[in-house]
Amino acid sequence: MRKTPFFLLISLILFSCQKDVAIPESHGHGGTVTPVVPFIPLTIGSFWVYNYYQVDTNGSESYMNTDTVIIIKDSIINEKKYAVFKGSYEQKCNYCFEFKRDSSGYLVDEMGLIRFSTTNFTDTLEKFILDPYGGILYYKMNHKDSTISVPAGHFITSECERVEYIPFSSPKAQHSGAFFSYGVGIVKNRLKYFGPPNYYDSKLVSYYIAP
Repeated sequence: MRKTPFFLLISLILFSCQKDVAIPESHGHGGTVTPVVPFIPLTIGSFWVYNYYQVDTNGSESYMNTDTVIIIKDSIINEKKYAVFKGSYEQKCNYCFEFKRDSSGYLVDEMGLIRFSTTNFTDTLEKFILDPYGGILYYKMNHKDSTISVPAGHFITSECERVEYIPFSSPKAQHSGAFFSYGVGIVKNRLKYFGPPNYYDSKLVSYYIAP
């Protein structure tokens, strides 16, 4: 099992959170809202099969493993309904669970953190201060309507980009991202860390969207 890199642990444990965009809780706030569903399916029984690769600084891929992520049920948290995703997520655990719901065009988790937006390509979705290092971790929508190719085929995607900035590191910033396709969900996810190997990719092999 691959150990979680040091700076990722720091990102998860030692931070304070700031939001630059408020999450609307209803469609009654004016303007046009594109709901997350059906952009990102949240139906029970839907599943996605991914191949995971380690990628070196020359871009050479080394296959690691294959994993299936499946929506196993719905769960009510604080009177809101979430879809429960189950998978090993790059062998970080035997069974990991993620909770996601649609909040008027934003995909949010059980902590209220934004993981995707269908329309907001302007604001910083989430921003974390990495104490005591003076670093910054933030999420923002990027690369709207870009085409990417994975084993499952060619997809038009929008990226939720993850940028981690550490002032004393070299390079000072690492760019990761999850690429979402309409009616499919995540078709590719790239994770970059400070230090070798350069990054990890997960690529969609097959999927099924339950009605």
